[in-house]
Amino acid sequence: MQPHTMVALVWILAMREKGRKLYEIFKDTQILLKRIQKRG
Repeated sequence: MQPHTMVALVWILAMREKGRKLYEIFKDTQILLKRIQKRG
């Protein structure tokens, strides 16, 4: 395994983790917005 391949793999994994967190935050925000709309 060459060094740059290793770096690429680590980077992809990091991006996936970040993406998952962003997606969860996005979902939470959507749920909150729906709740606020129901009250109003």
